[in-house]
Amino acid sequence: MLTRTRLARLVVAAGLPLALTVGLAGCGSGDGDDRAEGSGSPSPSATGSAPPYLEVPEDVTLTEPGTGLELGEEGVIAFQRRQDENGVLAVTVDRIERTSFQESFKGWNVDDTTAARTPYFVRVTVTNAGETDLGGVRLDNVLWADDGTTLEAPNYYTRQQQPACHGGAPPAAPPPPGGAAAGAFRHRRERRAVPGLLHRPGPGARARRLPALRRPRPGDVERRGQQGHQARQGRQDRQDREEGPGRGQAGRQGEEGRHRPQGAHHPVGDAVGHDERLGVDVVTALRLGSLEVPTPVVLAPMAGITNAAYRRLCAEHGAGLYVCEMITSRGLVEGDENTKRMLVFDDAEQLRSVQLYGTDPTYVGQATKILCEEYGVAHVDLNFGCPVPKVTRKGGGGALPWKRNLLGRILEEAVAAAAPYDVPVTMKTRKGLDDDHLTYLDAGRIAQEAGCAAIALHGRTVAQAYSGTADWDAIAALVAHVDIPVLGNGDIWEAADAVRMVEQTGAAGVVVGRGCLGRPWLFRDLAAAFGPEGVGSTTLPTLGEVTAMMRRHAELLCEHMGEERGCKEFRKHVSWYLKGFRAGGELRRSLGLVDSLAALDELLAGLDPDEPFPVSELGAPRGRQGAPRHKVVLPEGWLDDTDGLGEGACGVLEDVDETTGG
Repeated sequence: MLTRTRLARLVVAAGLPLALTVGLAGCGSGDGDDRAEGSGSPSPSATGSAPPYLEVPEDVTLTEPGTGLELGEEGVIAFQRRQDENGVLAVTVDRIERTSFQESFKGWNVDDTTAARTPYFVRVTVTNAGETDLGGVRLDNVLWADDGTTLEAPNYYTRQQQPACHGGAPPAAPPPPGGAAAGAFRHRRERRAVPGLLHRPGPGARARRLPALRRPRPGDVERRGQQGHQARQGRQDRQDREEGPGRGQAGRQGEEGRHRPQGAHHPVGDAVGHDERLGVDVVTALRLGSLEVPTPVVLAPMAGITNAAYRRLCAEHGAGLYVCEMITSRGLVEGDENTKRMLVFDDAEQLRSVQLYGTDPTYVGQATKILCEEYGVAHVDLNFGCPVPKVTRKGGGGALPWKRNLLGRILEEAVAAAAPYDVPVTMKTRKGLDDDHLTYLDAGRIAQEAGCAAIALHGRTVAQAYSGTADWDAIAALVAHVDIPVLGNGDIWEAADAVRMVEQTGAAGVVVGRGCLGRPWLFRDLAAAFGPEGVGSTTLPTLGEVTAMMRRHAELLCEHMGEERGCKEFRKHVSWYLKGFRAGGELRRSLGLVDSLAALDELLAGLDPDEPFPVSELGAPRGRQGAPRHKVVLPEGWLDDTDGLGEGACGVLEDVDETTGG
């Protein structure tokens, strides 16, 4: 039975830091009265004429706002992840660690008074005390200063005075067990995913506490790897028992190759490190055949976006595999001029990667050979995920994996053509046409049998396009189904999302698309998150730093295309770069018509360089979204068989000038 309890100020909205207004006590006077006013600001979601309400299990009692917490003490607070999703968290103060601004916050813009303080991280254990699935909730580090001030920072440090301590000034060193913390700092730059909040009790189930983050212990890497495989295998076995043959995803697509070998957690060739910040093992490098990418991060090919200039800009921020925008196999084989113009590489681009689109095995094989022999590419990716109707109506993109035999032939031709050059071939696909016509497990098996070095899965169907939420469980299912590396794609907006995806799915790496639009610095955060030290950070550039990046982007475009065309190409990026900033409508319109670098400089000079980054944009979707499609446009009779080869094969066509990615 659930009771309805009014939300207090303890709730936070999506994208905002956890307001620990179960206030950490001001020092503790020993007189039994440790109450102090909460240090957090009122939640935006708790304002308005109709305050929200929270369903709380009857055996859970919320801690009163303003209650002081000592080390080891637990407070239970309401948490609002989204407008329509409420939950309950139990927070326990574990330990307090001394640090310094120079050590932990180097490069932050702080005043001298703040920089002179001695800060302490307050580490907390968080468990799920309610029935809401809070998987992937982002929580923030807490910090307090040695003079009793609370520090807060969207981009700069600001100060709020704590209530006076009953026993005088706070201690100059972390208090011993049983002592009290003096204040709180909501650190928006280093955020942690909480894998321990995944449990969702079934109907009528009693709420229970879950394991939370803890410090890693010796043997964690090996133990977690085995547990990850066993958990995925157990989920699949339970699904098969419940659904029976032919009903579940595995039943629809056959039994062959369902599970990975016992003990296999990360695909062969991955370099595995341990993220001290998250307490989980993460992949720190990506191996595709003989090709090793130092960071397991791939820039998704995007039509009209991932040209040589943009790839260079992203690479300047961090290592990764930066893929050229999609070209058609037929266009390349027949020498189409538009196709040739897209195959341009920057002088600094040593690792050349191209995505190829094709529906004819012969064309795809010939095009792959041309890329390897004449363009010196180090990696070829094949597109079987494009959801655009003009592509799927011809049987291409995300529609093609329905034709299993045709898919296999295309992959075999590409792999055979690339083999003499020792170039790995990968494929990118989606879950399927729609929820009733899933293809991704079969596609993974076929890719493995054809000799592909990896498969990338976007956790949406063709019918979804870019709407809704990516299904990361499908990525985990594919990881359990094949032995080749699986790359996860979908809803990676911050570096923490990428780490969380790898941790939750066992993927060998991530493919980043819309999340980097107008934010090429995301690759810096990703490189740090997957680096040997596993540093979790979120870059928050000022508007001045963003405009400098805009200028650099335009400059690179002009170098490759000439000033007039380069500036025209740059226009589409303006709205992404300025998303959330206070740039006026007239200025935005003028930037959308810019035709020279001089004009761009003049317009950018009109923006306030000191304006901080709009933190409300963190974690927010970028680029196209739209609504799901009621019907996937396919060639007539496309669903009648799954062959796609031989006489009478249905409607597979390829245009020379098809350039839409997916």
